[in-house]
Amino acid sequence: MDKLIILFIVSTILIILNFIMWHFKFLYKCLNELINKIRNISRAENIGGYLKLIQIIFVAPLIILFVLTFVYFWINDSDKVSPITVIFTVIVGWLGFIIARFFGEKAMELTSEQHTNIGEMQEIIDDYENRVSESEEIIDGYVEKTGSLLDYINNLKNKLKLKNK
Repeated sequence: MDKLIILFIVSTILIILNFIMWHFKFLYKCLNELINKIRNISRAENIGGYLKLIQIIFVAPLIILFVLTFVYFWINDSDKVSPITVIFTVIVGWLGFIIARFFGEKAMELTSEQHTNIGEMQEIIDDYENRVSESEEIIDGYVEKTGSLLDYINNLKNKLKLKNK
């Protein structure tokens, strides 16, 4: 009978450990996915990515605090909400709105300026490449003409040597 109780306790502990390990694995996958998304946002190819990352850093804690506050007052019905709490909540909400709006406008301005600058630089580079290729064609033409002129001069020189002999 004692062995059966020990077996039951051990199997229960193993089931609980398996359950806990499965949840840690799930959390690890979620955190890994979150880190990959943050890395994609902040890549150099993603123009304005750092501003988006800063927006996420500011907005995510505000959302988490809102959810925690909502859950707290939902669970604890006995707590009354004071008017000052509502006022502070509205002020923090407006501050969050202002911060998000400010960073959103700055991000759009910087992104559009960078896209414009990149477009202008690409046009300059394309123009430069076209001029270089045209110059190479002209130089190749001069090289061919110079080669043919040298051949002509050598032929004339050989003819003159033959006539002088």
